[in-house]
Amino acid sequence: MDTVPGVNLSCILNEMRDQDKKLVEKSYKDAEGWFFSVRGAELRGGHQHTGPAERQDRDMELYISVQNLSRTSSAR
Repeated sequence: MDTVPGVNLSCILNEMRDQDKKLVEKSYKDAEGWFFSVRGAELRGGHQHTGPAERQDRDMELYISVQNLSRTSSAR
């Protein structure tokens, strides 16, 4: 009887995990770079805001986005 050679699922899953980890790290670095570019422009006076409340709201959104990326990478 002919049999199909076994498939090493562990190897495949490890490759998928490595690819996913690289993607999450890249996304995190991109988000971090974007955050610092926004903050840097703001510190140089590039962004005009009506007050600290709007800046605080935007910073909270950025913080939540970075935390979500971190949780995603931890969960995987």
